Amino acid sequence: MFIRRELLESLPFPRLEPAPDAGPERAETGTQNQEGIAGITATIDFLASLGGGTTRRERLAQTFDRFHRDGQRLGAMLWNGLASIRGLRLYGPPPSEPRTPTVSFTVDGMTAEEVSRRLAKRALFASHGDFYAQTVIERLGVEGLVRIGCACYTTDEEVARLLEEVERISSRA
Repeated sequence: MFIRRELLESLPFPRLEPAPDAGPERAETGTQNQEGIAGITATIDFLASLGGGTTRRERLAQTFDRFHRDGQRLGAMLWNGLASIRGLRLYGPPPSEPRTPTVSFTVDGMTAEEVSRRLAKRALFASHGDFYAQTVIERLGVEGLVRIGCACYTTDEEVARLLEEVERISSRA
């Protein structure tokens, strides 16, 4: 952010008592994330180590490209698997459209919380609720959604196991 010093000094920022009251630091909402600052170089180096290329930038680009491709593939596997389950309704754009590998759904006859709890008993994590989108949930006419997603470390086997459990849960609803 760029701002004239006089204007910055005139703006009222809520702050904790030990926080600076001058310079750009007065616009910070709290103390700086020291552990994040200390670990960022190691994080970048680790991510770069997962890719190929001659420069760190090239290695990072390859890593992120792989993460993106894997996410698209796993997201499509997740979406298509869930779409084949009777009594389950998916929400959001299909994997053919730009999206993250996170999927929201409901199971007929069960609350989102109940589905999430049953998955948790099988060591599978799923979020449930309105995800700060209460108006959307109300317009969809549901009490909440189950939300699951894939990360850079998610495997095909984990997605398959999740799909098997959701199928089992849905068949007992």
